[in-house]
Amino acid sequence: MRYFNTHALLSLALGLLMLACADKPDTVTSEISVIPRPINLTQAPGGFKLDASTSISCASDQGSMETATLLREKLKNATGFDFPVKNKKASKNSISLEIRKDLAKEAGAEGYRLISDSEGVKIQAAETAGLINGIQTLRQLLPKKIESPASENKGTDWTIPAVEIEDKPLYAYRGMLIDYSRHFFSKAYTKKFLDYMALYKYNVFHMHLTDDPGWRIEIKKHPRLTEEAAYRTENGLDRHCKKQAETDSTFVTTKDFFVEKDGKTVYGGFFAQDDIKEIIEYARVRNITVIPEIDMPGHFSSANIGKNVSCFGRGSGTLCPGKEEAFDYVQGILDEVCELFPAPYIHIGADEVGKWEWKRCPDCQRRIKNEGLKNEDELQSYFVKRIERYLNKKGKKMMGWDEILEGGMSPTATMMFWRSSHPDAPLKALQQGNQVVMTPNSHWYFDYPQDINSLRRTYSYDPMPVGATTEQQKLLLGGQGCMWAERIPSELRMDYMAMPRMLALSEALWTPKENKSWNHFENRIVKHFGRLDLMNVHYRIPILGNVQENNVFLDKKEVRLLTSPGNLTVRYTTDGSAPGPNAPKFDGSLQFEKNSELRLQAFNSKNRGSDVMNVKLEKEGYRIPTKPVAPQPGLACKYVPLKKGIGSVKDIMSNAKSVTETVVANVTYPENIQKSHFGLIFNGYIKVPEEGIYTFQFVSDDGGILKIAGKTLGDNDGNHGPRQKIGQIALAAGYHPIAIDYFQGGGGMNIELHLVDKQGQVRPVPQTWFYHKDSKASKTVSLK
Repeated sequence: MRYFNTHALLSLALGLLMLACADKPDTVTSEISVIPRPINLTQAPGGFKLDASTSISCASDQGSMETATLLREKLKNATGFDFPVKNKKASKNSISLEIRKDLAKEAGAEGYRLISDSEGVKIQAAETAGLINGIQTLRQLLPKKIESPASENKGTDWTIPAVEIEDKPLYAYRGMLIDYSRHFFSKAYTKKFLDYMALYKYNVFHMHLTDDPGWRIEIKKHPRLTEEAAYRTENGLDRHCKKQAETDSTFVTTKDFFVEKDGKTVYGGFFAQDDIKEIIEYARVRNITVIPEIDMPGHFSSANIGKNVSCFGRGSGTLCPGKEEAFDYVQGILDEVCELFPAPYIHIGADEVGKWEWKRCPDCQRRIKNEGLKNEDELQSYFVKRIERYLNKKGKKMMGWDEILEGGMSPTATMMFWRSSHPDAPLKALQQGNQVVMTPNSHWYFDYPQDINSLRRTYSYDPMPVGATTEQQKLLLGGQGCMWAERIPSELRMDYMAMPRMLALSEALWTPKENKSWNHFENRIVKHFGRLDLMNVHYRIPILGNVQENNVFLDKKEVRLLTSPGNLTVRYTTDGSAPGPNAPKFDGSLQFEKNSELRLQAFNSKNRGSDVMNVKLEKEGYRIPTKPVAPQPGLACKYVPLKKGIGSVKDIMSNAKSVTETVVANVTYPENIQKSHFGLIFNGYIKVPEEGIYTFQFVSDDGGILKIAGKTLGDNDGNHGPRQKIGQIALAAGYHPIAIDYFQGGGGMNIELHLVDKQGQVRPVPQTWFYHKDSKASKTVSLK
């Protein structure tokens, strides 16, 4: 699944700190830092101190005992105390786990109540899932040394602050995906990743087990799938990672998965069915459901081994829905998958299907005719619905990517939304009565490169489609972060790309909108870096606060620390050199009165440095507005169909086939775009209501360049996934020229222009600000 813009995912990871050039955040008076943020948390003086006589009490049911044992193992390993589990009611100096069915109405299946005082801790919930979430909060209330072995923790004060917490999740589905096909990851690392998920209250683990580059699950009926399809000779993904590894050790491919077969060195691996059972059980005890994905009918080339199941033989990436043998083959695979996984859902992918093969396949065309189908889209729908009926007979629900909308989707299918270029898909599915899980590539694809705003971008996305009714909103199950492994060949790289974005997503899916605050979150997240260090997580040190790479000021500019750096030490230079661990410590604030370049780098408790951040400080005056004659609302937009393979906006016109001129209300796609490769050229004016320093956020996938009043505010040129640039400019009130050149090179589509206010909040540029010279529209100019 998802061979998506992989040629373009070059790392932009900028690493770093918490500082700002803007107003102070919400005040945080407590040292308590729970992520995701609870709905209600009240702190009192004092707390409860664990000691050698502390016990754990719970009922004798399986769920309570398993949860108590999980808690005991964590506490004992860190403190050295025994924490005996007792089947009795709460007593003094104990941690009590209580199932309270009367809490079901207010807390649901996963909500909990946690009360701690000088005598002990009570965690109450209607179901085991709530108890598990409660003990993860307790884990975060304890000192960070809870994550290290007892041998390193002598003299630690194991005091839990006195609190009352009432909490439950906003969404029922809070997931993470690992792609095992492009690069493989061990059972041991999978368990470690499940521990990350449990700590931050995720409850669904999506295992992407099959795709073109490799088959990763044992199917006993078809042993060749693991004997042959689980291994590959070096391919383009491997060569890219090998090149990146020359300068970045996290790109070194895990050596354990290189083996000798038939005199050749091949890469691969797979999970035996006993491995899968062990992973499922490990996840279950942590309130995590494991959902498998077996891709079909596309992304299937690794499984086309000695079978008459594709249109044109081995090497084809797509099953042939015109052949009954294809259905027999995948149903045999699904028989074992359904038996192995207790989860209610089986994900079949059904995305990016090579329908061009079906167009010239006589078997497919015969099927279209015999079934009375209109086209290949309906043939895909025929395949998906037939597989869904088969899964339903086995007591399973089917899940697929948003392409299952094409040609018609059954009312019982669950759609997973990924293509941000098709923003209407989730609402359409909800309106049809289908359940939906949100995982937009623009915000929650964690294999995409990170930049100064990627953490905030993860946090800020609201998965609920605008326009959904109250009943339709109930069908939105939740959301998921995705770790596609084209450019993730090692555990270190997986950690680096996932963390700390997983913390931001956990709060986006758990915490109600009225309780969410970016400033509050960034004050809490800094306290988790030391915890992640002790967990041996190779996280990316992020940029926090409202600092931007490009800043404009009129007279003087103050750059100051926004929050306590936690376990990070921030270093800086102003002479153009890289800071390094011996550079001056950034402590307090710095004042600038002329054009300057500030370079910043943060170092964690293990003395690992972030990437260097360059902060450009530009002194300028207000740009003088223009006076257009009879300006009209909207922007002029030229739509340019392109040949494949261009890599820069400068190539748009030289590769154009024709140009259609139209008018758009804002920076968006014209209606009825049919091509996967095209350019857009926006021109017009932006009318600002008052003089001031304006901050614009420009996002594009692929290349885009934004200019306002002749100044380049965002240069996103090149082939890549969604990439964000922020620029500032001083504008006098009135009209100022705006120009955007953009090209789409295939894969995902994304272009956005927003304002960032003084508090750092991102909001749309009002449509009433956009104008153009005239109202010509829908005029096509052919290019000879």
